[in-house]
Amino acid sequence: MATPRSKAGTKGVPRHVRRQQMLEAATEEFGSRGYAAASLAAVAERVGVTKTLLHQYFGTKEDLYVACLAPVGDSLLDAIRTAMGEGGTTPHTPLRVLRGIFVALEGRREAWFVLYDRSLPPGGEAARTAAIHRAAIDALAADGTAELLH
Repeated sequence: MATPRSKAGTKGVPRHVRRQQMLEAATEEFGSRGYAAASLAAVAERVGVTKTLLHQYFGTKEDLYVACLAPVGDSLLDAIRTAMGEGGTTPHTPLRVLRGIFVALEGRREAWFVLYDRSLPPGGEAARTAAIHRAAIDALAADGTAELLH
């Protein structure tokens, strides 16, 4: 879902709406270009705000990335948990999980790449936060596989 390049972030937009616009634009930018190549100026342009305003809302580039990770990771984890909880673990569970992941990412394909970005600086908050979400997804996968094989 591409954020229209408009004056979406100009005066009169409620703070929570503007913040959400910024997160969506940043998720698209980070997901399509990767952390290393992503530009805060490009994120600001997508929303129609200044780079300074983006910094006022989120701080650094890494802070913005971490803010993008929470909704992406939480959405995927919720989708996987929901799919795994439907009727217990059966041979159909992996297909339910995949369907849940695809539904969670529908129109937001780039969100997957935010969570699995290889260009994140090692040791930083963004890398740690992404690793926490990936570990939670891995644990669900391991539990589901163990239950299925049992």
